[in-house]
Amino acid sequence: MRFMKVLCCIAFVTALLLTPAMANEAVSTINFKTEALYGNIEGRAARSLAASATFPVEMDYLMQNYGIQIDGLAGEIHPDEIRGTGLHAFWRDSTMGLAGLTASYVEVDRMAANRIGVEGEYYLDDRLTLYGSIGHQDGDVDNSGYGGLKAQYYVQEDLALSASANTSDGFERYAIGVEYQTPVNGLTCFASIGTGEDSYEFAFFGICYYFGGEDKTLIRRHRWDDPPNDLMGSILDTFKVYNSVPAIVPVILNHR
Repeated sequence: MRFMKVLCCIAFVTALLLTPAMANEAVSTINFKTEALYGNIEGRAARSLAASATFPVEMDYLMQNYGIQIDGLAGEIHPDEIRGTGLHAFWRDSTMGLAGLTASYVEVDRMAANRIGVEGEYYLDDRLTLYGSIGHQDGDVDNSGYGGLKAQYYVQEDLALSASANTSDGFERYAIGVEYQTPVNGLTCFASIGTGEDSYEFAFFGICYYFGGEDKTLIRRHRWDDPPNDLMGSILDTFKVYNSVPAIVPVILNHR
């Protein structure tokens, strides 16, 4: 955990120093989201609860262009427990895009993975958002790179469709998803289905509740409040490694 604390501090300070200040706010106000997810990964039932808290960094010389987000997740891929924590430190212009640094720590049973990397969003027009991430991971997984690309199109201001591709240590996975903000402002429902190498399959559905600040459309929440909480994405990659290791290896890991 000391490793993660150091990474979080480096990420936050570096984001403050390297990114130029501009006119539009990175985060409209302090805001939060919680989500409940249920699904299936490789034939195993999966469920999780996740939460994020996002804060504007309000310093006069930064002109409110910076933000910080803390993520958490806990659940299970039956019968194994999963958990994770993450941090984003970022600059954003709500009319242009986002650039920032990320750090995360996830566990599947007792197999752990640390990640540190960079992320970016580009708001191509009023409907299309392009998202990318790249970085390095280590821990009980191989020291290797990871990366991802995602395109999200807002059919309506409260309805988003997405397609994504991710790679980690040479393993590739692909997914399509949808998120819809219901008439209850802040309450959304979402679903995702995906596949990967070696017949790797997963599917999820769930609900998410955004709160804090004024009522907003879904696209404004995504571009003006919180970056994505991608801890489940890290879990998916780590579970693939965990599920492919012979049964004796987790026992050895547990006794380190």
